[in-house]
Amino acid sequence: MLIRDVKKEDVALVFDSWMKSWRVNRYSGCISNNRFYDVTRENIEHLVARGAKIKIACLESDEDTILGWVCYERLVDDTFCVHYIYVKDPYLKMGVGNKLAEDLPDTGFFSYHCSQAKDYFPSYSWVPEIARRK
Repeated sequence: MLIRDVKKEDVALVFDSWMKSWRVNRYSGCISNNRFYDVTRENIEHLVARGAKIKIACLESDEDTILGWVCYERLVDDTFCVHYIYVKDPYLKMGVGNKLAEDLPDTGFFSYHCSQAKDYFPSYSWVPEIARRK
């Protein structure tokens, strides 16, 4: 398994998997159905525009086969915030999430409350307003 920077070709998969998995999450809030994808896409675009990074887990033999990804940000006080981590279902028990998490600090925050974030970053605190800061 290889961890690499996101490529332009990966962005559609990252956005699609983030929005679809977030939509069924009980913490996703009260966004009306007809606006859900627009609002969520805008939030993700804002995070990336302000400096959030995306790392991709892929096969070493085929960098285009994506196993999962993580979106994180170094905050102004040098703490870290994991905005989202996603591992495709077939790879959940194969250490992909642990590999994505291994280069990030042991303590920090996560802004989107998804089960994978809590699994891979157990000592991180949930602070949803970090994602909403401008």
